[in-house]
Amino acid sequence: MKTVLLIHTETQYFGGAEKMLVNFIDGLVACNIDLIVVVGEGGRLTRGLNAAVRTVAIPNNSHFNPISLWRQLKSLVRSLGQQPVVAVHAWAARDWQLAVAFGALRRVPALGTLHDHPAASYIRQRRRLLMRYCANWGMDKIVCVSEAVRRACVEEGYYEAKLAVIHNGIPITPRKIRKKPSTCLQLGWLGSFSEVKGFEGLFEILAQFDKLANSEWEVAIGGEAQHQAEHELKARVAHRFDRSAWWPKVHFKGWIAHPAEFLETLDLLLFTSKLFDSLPNVLLECGAARIPALAAVTGGVSEIVLDQPEKTGWLFEAGNWRQAAECLVKISTDRDGLKRAGERAAERVSEHFSANRMVNEYVGLYKQLQIL
Repeated sequence: MKTVLLIHTETQYFGGAEKMLVNFIDGLVACNIDLIVVVGEGGRLTRGLNAAVRTVAIPNNSHFNPISLWRQLKSLVRSLGQQPVVAVHAWAARDWQLAVAFGALRRVPALGTLHDHPAASYIRQRRRLLMRYCANWGMDKIVCVSEAVRRACVEEGYYEAKLAVIHNGIPITPRKIRKKPSTCLQLGWLGSFSEVKGFEGLFEILAQFDKLANSEWEVAIGGEAQHQAEHELKARVAHRFDRSAWWPKVHFKGWIAHPAEFLETLDLLLFTSKLFDSLPNVLLECGAARIPALAAVTGGVSEIVLDQPEKTGWLFEAGNWRQAAECLVKISTDRDGLKRAGERAAERVSEHFSANRMVNEYVGLYKQLQIL
């Protein structure tokens, strides 16, 4: 049996990359590929993993240093014993150095997946240098989750020949949408209450839209403030806008456990992110729910949302709230166009961003590297 070692030692968060990993593992299991998943001690990832998958827990190495890397490698080798492994795949950049070290020790191919901009502001300079060194000299292949990420890697000095693009994918499950007909335009927003996600910009759009529009509307906001800065931002927004005549149309829904059910209640999703977003998962979920989006062009957004020629949604320049509001006015007068865009969005996500397609493309890459 050919066993692939899949590493993801994140312990603090369970976000888009972790959701994609669960989808990926389920798909590999369905393809009868033998896996061992390496996780961080005390992390949340194991709760969502396929019960058929063997897991190995090792110390986390979020703050990289050679000693902690050595401890990780020692723990991993001890846990695996003589288990034969044909390749090692690091699901996130923080584990690339471990994949390189283990691959060199066992003399097997090493590859990594990159979910972020390689020079994102939250990645320290030392980590960026380490990532580039691993990618260029230690890895056999780096998988970028969007063409936007691939271009960014080339700009940062990654060897182009080592880069591949495999879009993230979500499970496509047919659902009957029982949305109640309404003359009131149902807008929505889903995300964290942060500056980079354009939370305050959302209300700039709504304020300008209300002045320009001649239609009834309301907006449902999914999410909640989780940190002090987010609480302060929400309070600042409320202080600024809560005396506006349109403020009662804003409905805070709190934490959304089931995004599909939330999205299906909408006519249009507003995506207002201001900084590079590799391949926003919410836009995939939105399309799968047959709901179009009005989205800021940043990172891989335009790989999901097509503004022309066959619209699956609408795009605006990131941070240009006036442009977004004017576009929203035009959208609000064409409800049939909204429905058509939603249907095309569902077709696009099903064809290009399904979990099955993602898994098949990774399996194809494994075969190309002679892993399988």
